[in-house]
Amino acid sequence: MLANTYVWPARHRAGNSAGGIPFGALLRLKAGFTVPSNWTTQARALATAMQRHGLYVADIGSDLYVQGDPSAAWSGSTITQLQTLRMSDFEFVDLGAVTRDARFDGGSFAARW
Repeated sequence: MLANTYVWPARHRAGNSAGGIPFGALLRLKAGFTVPSNWTTQARALATAMQRHGLYVADIGSDLYVQGDPSAAWSGSTITQLQTLRMSDFEFVDLGAVTRDARFDGGSFAARW
């Protein structure tokens, strides 16, 4: 459920749930999540990227819906396997070390340090 709020780097709000997740929140697949060895190479690569880099909440859709560039190269098994991920497999990343820094400018995407 999405809250009617947003955090950097998002620029707008669209949810309606009190206490929900704000647009722009960064979620990361928990380090303790073991990516199943029987998943496709694509699914394993995506899950590993979710553990290392995370996902930004950027759209209202079905629960934990992940978008990507449409391609015939995407295996149907990859999508099915990724759909088994649950919100409990993720954690929120606190970007406060960046956003509370005096050099941070929320209106700019240019790094100043």
